[in-house]
Amino acid sequence: MIEIFDQPAVKVSELSKVYKLYKKPADRLKEILFKKKYHQLFAALDNISFDVQKGECLGIIGENGAGKSTLLKIMAQTLTPSKGQLSLNGRTGFLLELGAGFHPDLSGRQNYYMAAALLGFSKQEIKEMEERILDFAEIGAFIDQPIKTYSSGMAVRLGFAIATNINPDILIIDEALSVGDDYFQKKSMDKMRAFREQGKTIVFCSHSLYHINLLCDRALWLKDGKTRLLGDAENVTQAYGNYQREQQAKLNAVKKQEGLTEAESPTKRISKIELQGTDGCLVLKHHDDLIIDIHTTSDNNERYS
Repeated sequence: MIEIFDQPAVKVSELSKVYKLYKKPADRLKEILFKKKYHQLFAALDNISFDVQKGECLGIIGENGAGKSTLLKIMAQTLTPSKGQLSLNGRTGFLLELGAGFHPDLSGRQNYYMAAALLGFSKQEIKEMEERILDFAEIGAFIDQPIKTYSSGMAVRLGFAIATNINPDILIIDEALSVGDDYFQKKSMDKMRAFREQGKTIVFCSHSLYHINLLCDRALWLKDGKTRLLGDAENVTQAYGNYQREQQAKLNAVKKQEGLTEAESPTKRISKIELQGTDGCLVLKHHDDLIIDIHTTSDNNERYS
């Protein structure tokens, strides 16, 4: 049962993110010099609004390019919106795309100390959390190796361990968890479920509808940067699943039709090529015409020339 507070943990109001797209890099300079428009506008997010209450888990779903990662980057405050407002009520931990927030030349331990210091933790608090992070990440001696030497799975392990062990009030997780192995995915899901039981707030983006239903109370379906559906997680994922099946059925029908059309078209083969001059012989003089007669046959025994 979710306890409703007066002030939500996350409040997103009419949020939009618009990019300027240029055909060529030089068009940016031309636009400045000539005061003429050389770009097209692309709305990665278009007027998104929702609240997430304290102790609630919101799932975010949608196709690639729907605006999910853009929304989470704005919520993690690593990206500035073009319009709208974002309010976060509490300390935030986040895991976005692979390597986000890590300095590749620093070791895992150094990255952890830097991240914790930026969040305002004291040296004593950082030291106390270190053992929990190392135990959860399970990357052993690699903690003292540069991040650039890590595999994608190791980077996710460390990132998730940091995000969840700084005791955040709000946890924002992108679909980066999908690169982990089954063992670590289960471990991560158990950790997030424990967070829910502690009354923490979670925003979880995933392509796995199973995990969305397992963890989330509500779900937000984004399509082309807009809200397609917001509501009970089971209802939203069911609608999204139906949409995916409809799209796949349309694609299969097109492929089938293309296959039938290709199969029904007779295959033509060259059976004979004849060369002759205008007088019927192959002895040609300068400026004489050459006639090339190509004979073909098809699978249905039709002959062409």
